[in-house]
Order: sequence, then structure tokens, then C-alpha cells
Amino acid sequence: MAEKSPAKRARAINITASAVFGVCLFFLIITVSIALPIYLRFFYYLQIDSLGLESTGYTYEQIKQAYDEVLNFLTLPGVPFGTGVLNYTEEGAAHFYDCKVLFNLNAGVLISCAAVCITVLILHKKKVITLCRPHGFSVGFYSAVCAVLLPIIIGALAATDFDRAFVIFHRIFFPGKDNWIFDPDKDEIIQILPQEYFMNCAILIGAGLIAICAGIIIAACVKRARAKRAAFATAEAPAATDTDHFLQNTGGNNESADSVGSGNGLSARNIGSAEDGSEKPDDKINTYKTENGQKK
Repeated sequence: MAEKSPAKRARAINITASAVFGVCLFFLIITVSIALPIYLRFFYYLQIDSLGLESTGYTYEQIKQAYDEVLNFLTLPGVPFGTGVLNYTEEGAAHFYDCKVLFNLNAGVLISCAAVCITVLILHKKKVITLCRPHGFSVGFYSAVCAVLLPIIIGALAATDFDRAFVIFHRIFFPGKDNWIFDPDKDEIIQILPQEYFMNCAILIGAGLIAICAGIIIAACVKRARAKRAAFATAEAPAATDTDHFLQNTGGNNESADSVGSGNGLSARNIGSAEDGSEKPDDKINTYKTENGQKK
């Protein structure tokens, strides 16, 4: 089998790298958006008052401590599960162990995709590879467009029936398990994690995702517009250069003509003397004839 030419091999590498970059950027956008309510803990703290969580009988500090212990368990390795002064059951704790798997999965995908995207961008910057630009748009543009469709679809489903969407979510990620259904009297942590909080988390994820995608899409459109203007300017530049070259040549020919005229004894001073009424060549001839006795 004949080997591919260097040009075809380079093109195949560029296409593969562009595809990998696009997929990784898509998942990076998704995982970063999901990580917003997880790692921005103040987002929960701000809702302790707005959701009236102190009406459950716990103080602000007790609620904050319980939330921090749960989040530490979900996001940090080697941290035991705890809910502060709130009581919990083994089934309730098992649910959070299942959640920890999803949290670790999200963090792993985020870190891996970020590493791949950074590596590809560095190789592109150093011109080792060249990312493709289908129809003049960057690969990131298409990743952002695909990613922004996700919250629109999910948001439309959640807006019609959030309770049903919440149940579907758990059935997808926790198939065959009912430990996500808490008894508020036994698993008191659910009292400070109402459904409204998870709805606000979904809104934050969607808003963050849309903001990230909008930034990428706008940047890609601006870059494409600048590239088109630069290409147009480059296309116009040769025509201007040819015109300048023609004018320069024309000026050079005039200078040559002046030089030739001077070599033949025809100077601007002689021409000017004829124009201002001074002695002309014909007058010299007539004077010569008079001096020789011929009638002028």
C-alpha cells in the first residue's frame, strides 16, 4: 500500500487534532458550567436567607457548617461524610456516595479536557499543527454552538415540568436506586437543600454555559470578520502597487525625454527665450543676409 504524501499526512493530522479539540472543548464548556454551583459556595450562602432556610429551626452557622461538610466530602479526596449537627441515615449517606462518583467524574472530565485543549492550542501556536476553520469559523465556534443548544433543550423540559425533569435526571444517573428520596425527619440535610435551591443551580449552570458559549461565538465571529477584512486589503494591495509602479515608470520616461532634449541642444532656456519675444533663429538668418548686401 502506497504511503501518504507529507501534505496528506499533515492534513489528516490537522483534521484529527481539530476534531479532538472540538469534542474536548464541548465537554469542557459543559463541565465548567456544572462546576459553577459546586465550587462557588457563596451561591448557596446567599440563598440561606432568600429561601428562608433558618425557618427549619437551624441557625445560619449550623446550616453553613452542614453544607460545607457535605461539599467537602463530595469534592475533596479522603474526607469522611458528615452533615454537622443534622441527622442522616445510611441510605441518605449512600446517596451522597453515589453523588461523589458523579462529582469526581465531572472534575476528571473537566481537568482532562482542559489539558487536551491547552496542549492542542500550544501545538497550534507553535505551528506544529493547524486547526481547521470550516467556512472561516474556528472549531471552538461549532463546539460552543452545540453546547449552547443543550441548556435550551433541558431548560425547555424543566420549564414545563421541573418535578418530572428532576425525577428523570435521577433515574438516568442513579438507575435502579431510590435512595435519592429522603425522609426529612430522618435525613435532615434535605431540609436545607430544598428543590428551589436545585432549580437555582440549574439556572446558574444554564446562564454560565450560555455566557461562555456567547463569548466564544462572539470572539470567533469578530476574528472571522477581521480575517475577511485583512484578506480584502491584501487583495487590493497588488492593484495599488501596479499603479504606483506605472506612475514611477512614466515619471522616469519624462526625465529621460528631458535628458535627450538637452543632448540635442534643445533646452528649456532656448524655448523660453523664443516665447518671451527675444531673438529667434529666423532673425539671425535675416541679419546675416543684410550684412552680405542682401535686402532684408
